[in-house]
Amino acid sequence: MKSNSSFLMTTLNHHITWMSRSFLLRILPHASLVSLRLAIATMLSFTLGGFTAQAGDDRFGFATHFEQGWPTSPVMQAIASTGVSFIRDDLNATVWETSAGVYVQPAWDMTWLNAAKASGLKVVGILGANKLYADNYDPAAMSRLAAFIAQTGLVTALEITNEPNNAYQSYEGTTWQTKLVTLTNAVTTAVHSVNPLVQVIGFGAQGTTFMEPSTEYPHIGFKVGPDELARMKAWLAQCEVPTSNYWTRFGVEALMFFRDPSGNVFELYCRTGFPGVDKFPRGPAAGHKTAVDIDAIKYDTWKRPAIQRSRDVVPDKV
Repeated sequence: MKSNSSFLMTTLNHHITWMSRSFLLRILPHASLVSLRLAIATMLSFTLGGFTAQAGDDRFGFATHFEQGWPTSPVMQAIASTGVSFIRDDLNATVWETSAGVYVQPAWDMTWLNAAKASGLKVVGILGANKLYADNYDPAAMSRLAAFIAQTGLVTALEITNEPNNAYQSYEGTTWQTKLVTLTNAVTTAVHSVNPLVQVIGFGAQGTTFMEPSTEYPHIGFKVGPDELARMKAWLAQCEVPTSNYWTRFGVEALMFFRDPSGNVFELYCRTGFPGVDKFPRGPAAGHKTAVDIDAIKYDTWKRPAIQRSRDVVPDKV
């Protein structure tokens, strides 16, 4: 019998959590991608600050494409079975607003939104451009639409544009940051007037990180084998992404850190079998102390690898 990880690996072929998804997909070799997909899908190796994700864990979610036609069954149930709490998907303006000021509850969106609710999942709905208006991001227009959607009770949060430093910035020009603040505040006021439980969220211009300077926790960790760890370090070097030295706590396991461009920390953990591990710098039972210079792996630029690997999904074994 196949496990639910078939769908989840397909999902992760597009998005590896909300944080760092595009960056990781561009740089990771195929073998490492498979390991990361499996690690997240099973939730056995997915830790944040040393704690394993539990069922209904609000710290984790999947970026999905139900709005684009993903089947709700068995996909929604498969997501819920991983223990995450959230999905994040688009709510296209012109599907909900068929003409200026005319709002409907679109049949397909209501189907997958209700399926998410039935599976115990919370939804972050992404609002974007509305071409019914001369200003595609008109604050008053988006506020009215957001309030209408919030009244369904099927979204936990509304995200004001996807990656605003891309399409939104291009559309609004040099004052886009100021306009985004105005837009977000207007939508928040409108939404909270009809449903104060719905959060209105967005992202800043310089990337998103939960890391404090010079700290290791919280971070995301993955279990890897000895060969995978060595290949990963070499692959990141090709991408000009700095990595920490190998280090250990007990002379048996090998660890390595790297960051995404926003500064979030990823740990690769090899439980046993890595050559020369007994000679690696030693860290304490928790944290890294002097074994690793956590600030030395920060960076501002990186490049795509010279060799492009396959991104095809590897199916589960029967």
